Amino acid sequence: MGMETSEWYNNFCLIGHTNERGKAWHYQEAMQGDEPNHYPGAIPYDDVVRRLFDWKPQIVRTGNFIPCKKDEAEFWLPKLDENNEPIVNPDTGRELKMPVKVVQVPDMRAIVRSDNYLELGHPGKGYKIHDYEGWLLQLLSNVLGDTLDIWSAILLRNGAQACVQAALPETVHDSTTGMEFVPYIHAYTSLDSSLATTFAAQTLLIVCDNTMMAANRRAEDSGRQFRAKHTAGSLETSKISEVRQALSIIHQTAESSIDFFHELAAIKVTQKQVLEVVDIILPPAKDEDTDRIKRSRESKRDLIMSTYKSDPMANTWTGTALGVMQAINTYATHYATVKGASRTQRNADKIVRGEFARVDQKTLEALAGVLTMPQLVVAGQ
Repeated sequence: MGMETSEWYNNFCLIGHTNERGKAWHYQEAMQGDEPNHYPGAIPYDDVVRRLFDWKPQIVRTGNFIPCKKDEAEFWLPKLDENNEPIVNPDTGRELKMPVKVVQVPDMRAIVRSDNYLELGHPGKGYKIHDYEGWLLQLLSNVLGDTLDIWSAILLRNGAQACVQAALPETVHDSTTGMEFVPYIHAYTSLDSSLATTFAAQTLLIVCDNTMMAANRRAEDSGRQFRAKHTAGSLETSKISEVRQALSIIHQTAESSIDFFHELAAIKVTQKQVLEVVDIILPPAKDEDTDRIKRSRESKRDLIMSTYKSDPMANTWTGTALGVMQAINTYATHYATVKGASRTQRNADKIVRGEFARVDQKTLEALAGVLTMPQLVVAGQ
């Protein structure tokens, strides 16, 4: 995961429909730049292109700058000290220069941005670029047409990863559970070989801006998910047609999500069973652990239970399996401690990769075990 700054997220993560779901976790008004990254309604297609995708990835040859004699010099570059900082002449205040020549690296290519030539990755032989605008916007637009409603668009790792979330332009309300949600397509890809291009039907819960990916837990098995590797075959007309066919499944997502919410809301759970699920998700500290670890672990477990009982993002469904799912998803999204990165960085990376699905799946597996209901778990996962 890249170590993006808060300023990066406030400029290169576009968040739509904030009138319905509020501000994103990363929002800082002072870092918004010339225009806000939050939109009260849908994000305009042209804004995504202009603000995020207004450059093209290019495959180029690579080389190294090799120090050389003056008469062999192709360039003069600043001399660097052991800290990689330019060395300055104390008498003149000018940077010291050194002669270098360029030596090509055989069989090595790089992908760079056309606007600033920043290197994004080193593709292998046969690698094919999936252009962000073409694969993440145009394909969605071709399927959804005038109904294309962009909820978010994110650029990470200086442009090496990107995702777009597009939905049908209406919020679905389930009167039985009181759940309001938006069926959408989560599309993501990369230019650094870290991600295959993926399209999946998922569900966004309005009450807390959580992604309830378990609501679409059978997406891949039922054809509601499609992956395309960065190979020559991915650019064939037949493959593009497969992607378009897969994208059409967003219209099926609302019905399957409602069925899933009803299924979980109908399953009653006791306090003891909830604690057993938490024991699986976040086991108690061991006897041999230090007091600090024991206090930290107990604090986290208490926070999950507090979310389940008292947090308005989850307590509407207390006493049901839906409440347990919602509490743990909310904890993972908004409250769980993160290390090595800010919550903004961690959540943005998880959104791009779709990793919140793992949280939901683990919770389903725990519920299935505690309640002796194996049907809750997706076969083969």
